[in-house]
Amino acid sequence: MRLLIGLLALSFLSAPLAAQRAPERSGDSTIVAPTYAILRVIYDSAKSPAFSFTAGNVLDIAGANATEIQATFLAGDVARVVAVTWGSAGKYGVEYYFRADSLLFSYESFEFIAEAAPQGQWTNFKKLPAWERRVFWRNREAGFVESSGCPAQLDPGETARLLRTATTLRSMMRVRLS
Repeated sequence: MRLLIGLLALSFLSAPLAAQRAPERSGDSTIVAPTYAILRVIYDSAKSPAFSFTAGNVLDIAGANATEIQATFLAGDVARVVAVTWGSAGKYGVEYYFRADSLLFSYESFEFIAEAAPQGQWTNFKKLPAWERRVFWRNREAGFVESSGCPAQLDPGETARLLRTATTLRSMMRVRLS
């Protein structure tokens, strides 16, 4: 009997945690596996990292005034860009993968400063209030989105910001190549 009560208590306590961890999904999930296969090749093969630390709000985050950027190159062009900045509410990071002239994938994460976090915000693996989103791109449109702590649906303004930022960062880091 004690065991049964213990198991029931554990299931009631763990249910909110399990629900919190379930990501939202939107779009065509059939593009995920083939895209991850390409990303793995880029991640494993990319060479010659370049670094930049620039003033300004390159990532378009409220209160940010500098951005740290790292890019890796494959076949003479920028294949992956990682950028991080601090804004007034926390730390934002984004990672973009490219093949030829196409954006394949983006990963965003935002970790809130404790005092700025909305009540009940999802928490990441560090147990910090946060959100994260993976976007699998197809022809400059979000083909599939998986998110935790934020909506899986991208509005047109958010889509435009991600595409603009990807283009800007890639251009900035191409200059570092030359």
